[in-house]
Amino acid sequence: MQKILAVLIPALVLTSMLTACGGGGAKSRQEVRTTTVGRELMDLEQAKNQGAITQDEYEKLKKKIIKGN
Repeated sequence: MQKILAVLIPALVLTSMLTACGGGGAKSRQEVRTTTVGRELMDLEQAKNQGAITQDEYEKLKKKIIKGN
């Protein structure tokens, strides 16, 4: 029983230390989309057709939407 505790306690301490510091400095990024890519592209095309953006702006934004940034 003492051998199990001798291994278990340091493992738990190490785990809690890594959890407390965010996993050793690992960066995490979370993105939530509220619209679909298709909807964004349709809205973008509508903006172009209504003259709100230029053809050049349309092409740049379209690539950005498709790329996911």
